[in-house]
Amino acid sequence: MPKGSTPKKSGSKSQSNKNRQPQRSAKPSGGARPEASSAGQQRKPSGAKSSGAKTQGAKPRPSSASGRPTAKSSSAAKHSGAMSDAERKRIAQSNKHKQEREEERRLLEKEKKAAKRRRYYAKHSKLINGLMYAAIFAVVIGIVVLLSVTVFFKVESIDYVLGEGNVYTMEEVAAHMGIKTGESLFLADTDAAAQRLEQELPYIEKCTITRRMPSTLRVDITAVTEIGVIETPGHGKLVISSTGKALKYTADDNEAAAYTAINGLVVNEDVQPGYPVPFAEPDKLEVAARIVELLSGKQLRAGSIDFSEASVSFMYEGRIRVKLGALTGMDEKILLACEILTGGTIQEYEKGDLDMTIEGEGHFIADYVMEAYGLGEKNEVTDPTQSPQAA
Repeated sequence: MPKGSTPKKSGSKSQSNKNRQPQRSAKPSGGARPEASSAGQQRKPSGAKSSGAKTQGAKPRPSSASGRPTAKSSSAAKHSGAMSDAERKRIAQSNKHKQEREEERRLLEKEKKAAKRRRYYAKHSKLINGLMYAAIFAVVIGIVVLLSVTVFFKVESIDYVLGEGNVYTMEEVAAHMGIKTGESLFLADTDAAAQRLEQELPYIEKCTITRRMPSTLRVDITAVTEIGVIETPGHGKLVISSTGKALKYTADDNEAAAYTAINGLVVNEDVQPGYPVPFAEPDKLEVAARIVELLSGKQLRAGSIDFSEASVSFMYEGRIRVKLGALTGMDEKILLACEILTGGTIQEYEKGDLDMTIEGEGHFIADYVMEAYGLGEKNEVTDPTQSPQAA
């Protein structure tokens, strides 16, 4: 654009501004005040008086019609720009101070937490140390136990203690036990081995296997006590122990005659030797076992034991039936009966009944007396171990 066109345009704009503001207040004498000053003219401070006229409360001059600011507004904008730089510097400095304070706050909070942790550790140091030592001790013990059951403590010898009345050899016991030398002493299942011996070898009443450090097993065998034979539903005569354990079946009458025949013990079902017999009335088994035990202690033997609904009796030497009555007070009745049987009051040739049903008393009634007075039938020989000649 030509240089000469700019002043002309300024002039036209100034003229336009004059026309748009025709009712301005008059200026003091000396001519009209120019609307624009040179670029280097400085703006007077707000509130200052000039040419006798008050400027307080005067309205700001509007910008030109083209939207460009006047010289006065340009000066204000420059002053505003200078204030904005100072403000930005102040804000930046304020933000820096805030960041410093925030950093100090974080450091202080971190130090507080560290001090709290130090106080906690100082307060619980004994407990923490104790738990740590306990954990280390547990780990060490675990390693020792693991090595003991896997590497050390092998079975090197087995000691067999066979009790009185045992019918098995050590070789038979060892073959059924299932534990061999060289196995781990602690991993060997001693309970299962003992149970296996009691079941597979019926004449073992009780088996106990214990460990002896560092490399020995001890096997204690307790033999059963036979008390007699009973009748079973399907397999004939069964020899039983004093605890009701099935020992063996027998079909030989001569072999069965060597045992006390127990009549009246009801068996619910057949059972395999080595296992308990399922009796319908287990209390009768206890009475039968007690009779056999007490008579054996006096060197006596019952040929048979007979149970009725509420009483029990046994046959002695096939000629004297001992009536014990109710299943109470058995020990006193049996011991008194033993004294009478061995005391000489009953002759060896006499047959009859020994009544022990009254507690503390025993009365023998011979068969010939009962026949003479018609008191009852005479006893027949029911003891299979006694022949009529022996009776």
